[in-house]
Amino acid sequence: MAVVVFCIAVVSAACEPAEEPELRIGLSPWIGYSYFSVANERGYTADSDALNLEIVEVASQRDAVRAFERGQVDLIGATLAELADIKAGGRRSARAVLALDRSVGGDVIIARKDIETLDALKGQRVGLEPGTVNMLVLAAAARQGGFGFDDVTMVSLPQSEMAAALEEGRIDAAITYPPITSGVLEQPGTHVVFDTSMAPNAVVDVLVAAEAVIENQPRALEALIEDHDRALRWSQASPEPARAIIAAHTGLSPRAVDQVHGYIEVLPVEEQLGLWATDGTLIDGLRRVMDIRAELYDQPEGTAVDVASMLDRTFVERLGSR
Repeated sequence: MAVVVFCIAVVSAACEPAEEPELRIGLSPWIGYSYFSVANERGYTADSDALNLEIVEVASQRDAVRAFERGQVDLIGATLAELADIKAGGRRSARAVLALDRSVGGDVIIARKDIETLDALKGQRVGLEPGTVNMLVLAAAARQGGFGFDDVTMVSLPQSEMAAALEEGRIDAAITYPPITSGVLEQPGTHVVFDTSMAPNAVVDVLVAAEAVIENQPRALEALIEDHDRALRWSQASPEPARAIIAAHTGLSPRAVDQVHGYIEVLPVEEQLGLWATDGTLIDGLRRVMDIRAELYDQPEGTAVDVASMLDRTFVERLGSR
């Protein structure tokens, strides 16, 4: 099994692997995605006759989506917002096949101290990454605060610039998540004005797979999901060594890993069947995402997109019922 750091912009000969693996998964350094790395380091993926896996570590969710659309990886950890972006881009067909985690406080809006309530965000400059989970967080906050996207000025920024932008007065609030959160909160006169514990189904992370993989390599995909679930169980039984692996792949300290775990809920296969129901969290979440896109891009709400076609619950149903 291999772990590589991927060159996103221009892939030079020196950056190309010697041979193509069967499955390549692109992972940004989010804790909810790190159990694939745990499975890899524990040797679970190597033990599988059906699976030849390469983990491709990327710097951000935007990089993961770009790598997927270019065919440089076959699967990615992503939110429903990124899945919708892939669908809208039309460059590669994809479906979600597994729910990984949901945010119960991990995604936050950090604002100046004088912005004490959500409705006080009206008329303010909000730093965010368009087309990412940040949009779902803003939408959830807007619903609770009684304002729309038009009531704030959205400032496009990479996560790495959020702290500096707040400090320099370029924005009034920032939408972010660990490990960036701690650096943003170090800025004087800032506080959390919203977090996803106030909207626990607003952000769900999923495993997104290319349709070609779903159709042509179902045994490998099923083996990967089983190994991921095995890694979850081992991590719960052996938290200290699991923390060390996760810390190495996320850039967080083991203590910070513990803290972030307090703000997310990881989802074993057997506990997520309800999320995939026709009236479940994933369908509802995708409908919200498509309505957000409609508002942002001046499309009619409910523009004809079959959101059910963006989900494939075959593997969860098969493995979750065992």
